[in-house]
Amino acid sequence: MPIGLTCISMVASDGPSDVDVEQLTDWLFCLRTPVVQAYAVQQSTDFVRIDTGVVGYENAYLKALAEATGAKPEDLRVNEILLTHGHDDHTGSARELARITGAKVRGRPWTRMS
Repeated sequence: MPIGLTCISMVASDGPSDVDVEQLTDWLFCLRTPVVQAYAVQQSTDFVRIDTGVVGYENAYLKALAEATGAKPEDLRVNEILLTHGHDDHTGSARELARITGAKVRGRPWTRMS
């Protein structure tokens, strides 16, 4: 798929509805909210998330990413979450995303959730 062609706005019934997904390459997705953007790297059978955005967006992110890739949200596999730094707008949904998906959270000690 050509760069930047896919942009989907998802409405989530159990959380915020203002998540846009843009497919930047065949394997890289940008997830945007009004506050911050995060990324998802698609591997052969799962995703690696780079940052997680603010608290409360975890289900909206999963639903939007599933829609963009043609998967069901419950079938979307996130293997790892990489945190770039410790600001709440980058780490806020990490704990809940890790709980929902079983993903390992990685980052320097000061970037991981307490």
